[in-house]
Amino acid sequence: MTLLALGALVPAQIAAAEDPPFVNWPALLPALAHSFTPSTFELCPDAGPACVDHTLKELRARIADHDATCSDNALFARNYRLVTDFYVRFAGTGFFADDAFVAREDAIFAQLYFAAEDAWRAGRRDKVPEAWRIAFGAADDKAVQGAGNLLLGINAHVQRDQPYMLAGLGLVDPQGRSRKPDHDKFNELLNTAYDDVFAQAIEWDDPDLAAYDAPGTQGDNLLAFQTIAGWREGVWRNAERLVAARTDDERRIVAESIERNATMWAERIRETFRYGGPFTRANRDALCAKRAERAAAERAALAAENERLEASGQCRARPLLRGRGRRLRLESRCGGDFAIFRRTSDGRCRFVTRRGGLGAPRTCTRRTWLRDVHRFRTRPLPPGRYVALSGLWRMSARLR
Repeated sequence: MTLLALGALVPAQIAAAEDPPFVNWPALLPALAHSFTPSTFELCPDAGPACVDHTLKELRARIADHDATCSDNALFARNYRLVTDFYVRFAGTGFFADDAFVAREDAIFAQLYFAAEDAWRAGRRDKVPEAWRIAFGAADDKAVQGAGNLLLGINAHVQRDQPYMLAGLGLVDPQGRSRKPDHDKFNELLNTAYDDVFAQAIEWDDPDLAAYDAPGTQGDNLLAFQTIAGWREGVWRNAERLVAARTDDERRIVAESIERNATMWAERIRETFRYGGPFTRANRDALCAKRAERAAAERAALAAENERLEASGQCRARPLLRGRGRRLRLESRCGGDFAIFRRTSDGRCRFVTRRGGLGAPRTCTRRTWLRDVHRFRTRPLPPGRYVALSGLWRMSARLR
């Protein structure tokens, strides 16, 4: 969702630390989807402030983890947090026409990123989309410049993830109004965040990004921003294609084109920004000690915040879902309502019952809720991947 990296594909030098001129041309293009479709996502159903609070806290924890190990993955996560902070400033001010929709969009979009990174960390590479595999692999191998890390993250998250998120949420509200104006309005927010994004990336992740600064001109910055505006317009059109697909085969063809496009861009970015020539890791690696110090302070701050929340009865500690042998164990310090299920081969769900067994297959929207759970242990269950959902959290565990 950040701007800096996209400008790095511009052949000329790019991205002075100043907001580029704002030309929101996608807002002039009409929406082609006109029918309401219900959301297929369960996360953040009430669009309350806890949704974005959770996203920001999760980003802070992940950034601290990356900084503690001097991981190149921090660059994308840190800029993701900054843009989310900008979103918080605009939310509820009348900037967006449908604040509830944008709040849910923010929460669900972040969860797609978290899920991809969690699968990568757990070694479940078959569950990681190819564009994300290239991004995480380049970061782990420390193979590309900071501009490459950021571009790879943005490409995977925007060009790959965002069409599915928009199509799943629905492109038209229940009153028949298109949600494209708010999608296009986000371009203005991104443009406003431009200078902060650039300055932060240089300070904390890669000082050599300053080499892409072309002082005394705004032309390169304008072109850089139009690149991201073009990407986001393509995202909307791909979401329309997904919604318009009438059969599973049609949807598969659209999905394959989305994956293919994001993978093509990822491969191009990885090759373009490999280290070489005047770019080395020396200045970047010199930041490791500074980042580790910040990570320790952030972890301490997060722990203190959790203690204060729990003491005040506003506990938001992350629940845990674990598999051991043939049983699942769910633990939630805060308590809460959870639905645990396993998908069947025909797309239906079998929900864990209050007695800890599996119910009969049925439509996934007819959930069995386990109420006010603090500790819950199932009976022996069949092998497979199980998912636990609550209003804020989505977790998975595998029984073998």
